[in-house]
Amino acid sequence: MDQRVCDLLKVIGEASRFRIMRYLADRPRNVSEIVRAVGLQQSLVSHHLKVLRDNGLLKAERKGPFVNYSVSCPETTQIFLLAEKIATGKCAEKGERSWLTRTTPPG
Repeated sequence: MDQRVCDLLKVIGEASRFRIMRYLADRPRNVSEIVRAVGLQQSLVSHHLKVLRDNGLLKAERKGPFVNYSVSCPETTQIFLLAEKIATGKCAEKGERSWLTRTTPPG
């Protein structure tokens, strides 16, 4: 299980995929919308979408000529919020997050 978690974090840890996931956090979007929002070429966005889908992070639904992508598990968005808090130093007090330096989680 630890390896699967590490693999998922690697997938969303890539900057472009992270931006795509953040953009899809609030609602489903089609490829054209994603391309405009993240500023990547369509072929590269499609590649990242495939990687995210293959890893179970996104789901796709055809709506007429378009395919809308959305986050497969709404709780995934919490990963982004937590990562931003940690990266910007706006996380809980040091004593409350000391579990981050342990090899096993608290409790």
